[in-house]
Amino acid sequence: MKQSLVLAETPTEAEFGDLPENSTTKELAAYLNMRVPALAQMRYRGTGPAYRKISARTVRYRKADVLAWLEGASRTQTKDHVA
Repeated sequence: MKQSLVLAETPTEAEFGDLPENSTTKELAAYLNMRVPALAQMRYRGTGPAYRKISARTVRYRKADVLAWLEGASRTQTKDHVA
């Protein structure tokens, strides 16, 4: 019997309804089920969502930038990689 594979779609704007327009690193990490240091490392490497540096210790992520980053992170095969 052939099984059908159901893949989750990239989250939409509606699914991110309770994500603040400008999220702190802690808020975004909790929402994405990631650790804060993981997002910090992604900022350092330039692999995470775009962010705004408000002051020396203040970082904010816009909801639209997070959605765009997630959309760009979609892959169809394991060999697909970010250049």
